Amino acid sequence: MAASPDAVWQIIRKNSSFLVKRNGHAFNSDPANLTNWNSFRQSGLTQKKAVKITPTEKGVVLATKISGKSRKPATQYSSVKLTKGFRQVSRSIKSSLNGSYYRPDLVTAALARWSQIYRTLKVQKKAKTPAAKPAAKVTPKVQKARKGKKRVAKRVKKN
Repeated sequence: MAASPDAVWQIIRKNSSFLVKRNGHAFNSDPANLTNWNSFRQSGLTQKKAVKITPTEKGVVLATKISGKSRKPATQYSSVKLTKGFRQVSRSIKSSLNGSYYRPDLVTAALARWSQIYRTLKVQKKAKTPAAKPAAKVTPKVQKARKGKKRVAKRVKKN
């Protein structure tokens, strides 16, 4: 028999590997915690239904927790890759959480997380620079000509 979510929360609320305390506030870095606040309602570890939104190279992975598999962490989440545009992904997030009555209270937090991930993906695409062109091969004649120009420039500077 699995422990109740309330009992699990009482155990992990002050001691957790995901717990981060800063400036008098308690945050939670659990991937299934969309708002990063350390609270029972937002905790992905204690809730029977939780949502993860993690970035990939081309989009995000929306993972929802399967309530009957709490004892098998490897198969605990059902995931879907979302790689379309911003509006299509936000529509699919809304429909998967709100349309199926999964966790309608997490829709706004999930959309905020998706918006934040989308902005970082856009910045990463712009930051990519084209590869530098390889330098042209310099023949011995060109090297001699360059040396001669340098010598002439030195003579001019001395005079």
